[in-house]
Amino acid sequence: MKGLAEVLTELSELYENEQPCRARPTAGKSNALVLRDMD
Repeated sequence: MKGLAEVLTELSELYENEQPCRARPTAGKSNALVLRDMD
């Protein structure tokens, strides 16, 4: 799971760089939902 979490974190950071205003809440929710489904 660490590998997937790291990838998601990197994608979130890239997305933040693209859209800093909206990225954090959106990416955070997406990551939480993905990790929740995987568990």
